[in-house]
Amino acid sequence: MSGDRSLSRRASGGFAALAFGQGGQVIVQVVTFPILARLIAPDGFGLLAAALVVVNIASLLASLGLGTALVQQRELRVTHIRAAFTLQLAAAIVVFGAVIAAAPWFADLLRMPELTGVLRVMGAASFVRALTLGDALLRRRLEFRPLAAIELTAYAIGHGVVTVGLGLAGYGVWALVLGHLAAAALSTGLLWIVAPHPAGPYLGHRERRDLLGTGIGFTLSQAGYQIAHQADDLIVGRFLGAYSLGLYERAYRLMRLPASAIGHILGQVLYPAMASVQDQRDRLRGMFAICTSALAAVTVPATAVVLVVAHELVLVVLGPDWLELRPVLNVILFGMYLKASESITDSTIVATGAVYRLATRRWLYAGAVILGASIGQRWGLAGVAFGALAAMVVNTLLLVRLSLHNVAMSWSAFLRLHAPAAFITALVLVFVSPTATALRQIGAPAAAVLLAAAIVAAVAVLVASRTAHLVGWTGLSTLLDQLELLAPDPRLQRLAGLLRSAAHRPQLDPDPEAADR
Repeated sequence: MSGDRSLSRRASGGFAALAFGQGGQVIVQVVTFPILARLIAPDGFGLLAAALVVVNIASLLASLGLGTALVQQRELRVTHIRAAFTLQLAAAIVVFGAVIAAAPWFADLLRMPELTGVLRVMGAASFVRALTLGDALLRRRLEFRPLAAIELTAYAIGHGVVTVGLGLAGYGVWALVLGHLAAAALSTGLLWIVAPHPAGPYLGHRERRDLLGTGIGFTLSQAGYQIAHQADDLIVGRFLGAYSLGLYERAYRLMRLPASAIGHILGQVLYPAMASVQDQRDRLRGMFAICTSALAAVTVPATAVVLVVAHELVLVVLGPDWLELRPVLNVILFGMYLKASESITDSTIVATGAVYRLATRRWLYAGAVILGASIGQRWGLAGVAFGALAAMVVNTLLLVRLSLHNVAMSWSAFLRLHAPAAFITALVLVFVSPTATALRQIGAPAAAVLLAAAIVAAVAVLVASRTAHLVGWTGLSTLLDQLELLAPDPRLQRLAGLLRSAAHRPQLDPDPEAADR
């Protein structure tokens, strides 16, 4: 029992560290987003986005899922590590060598002559990332704190200091590219210092079988995920050009910024928690319900607020030169909840063992994105955005349907989980919309409209929390209780206590054995 308690505390402490690390990366993005938008033209971001489509898929193929295989290997020997490194290095040489050699072909395909050099350097950056297995070994040992620190340090210096510095010096798109290269080099170097491992070449038959059996299956699943999330970029770049792709990428990034942060943090905690109770259907269903209700209560009202002040948001965050992306942003914002909810449905599906059914749905999603974006590009960026949004809706329906089956929940019960979100959103719109309209009529600056909208939205949420009993919702308090039981890390306990005090909710007496279960 003491060993289980120690494991639970190590895991929850690691998840807390990853959550804070992810929060740090979001802060870096929030700070650099408006700076870079004023230093680099849209076509620069478009070139980077086009290169990332190719490089991200190449990185997935080069990894062969070996990091995941190492984490899941029941009995890990030194020969497994050596074989994994040998296979990953060989695959990286072949894959990224092909990317660098084929860069002119990709540039011709996407009708972007400047892409050749950008793609070659981005390929080199991804090759550098493949020169270590330290991140997988840290995850296997549940040493998430150093991993989070390395990721945050590399991201802040590479994408913050280097990129902004070179942007100020007038390097344009190369500021973005060299920032990626710096982050990759720093991350790999720090991982070798913190988590060194044997690197001698080895290709034993048993080790190859153990590693590739898991790794290739994971790679096939993730390939569908990558294509689904980047096929629309490829289509925009091919048919509408680098400038349009830059606008589309920034609009999509604005939508995904909060969704990715919330989803990443929630997924880090939720998956292992669900996996620990996968045979207890009632507890699994309860966790799914609580997290779904809470996530909707955060993201749906946030989407409504951003839609109301989208014009001011673009002016303040990106500047007047980016106002062309507002129609795209108005469409793609409706996907914020859909993207964030993937963390819950994916965790539920994987925790209940339906990995291959998830892979099938990811490939269906990829096909829907390609079809929707291909049809939509005839009507410009807004058409692509509508096509991508339609694919998100299809994907969400497929994932929710499978999740509900796995936790034995009906569609009507699932829809009732969103009553708090609808209630809060209605109140937020009642407060925020007339406030923003009044300030625009008197000619208030865009920053003042944004600030006022944020303050009024906070007041509306406070009013909603005082009247939430009208829809019978106690999701916040219940969620905090569940997180405290499942994640006994002291920092999470203190955070939950602060949130509970702010909501004036009494703390439930926890079951002292619950954390170990």
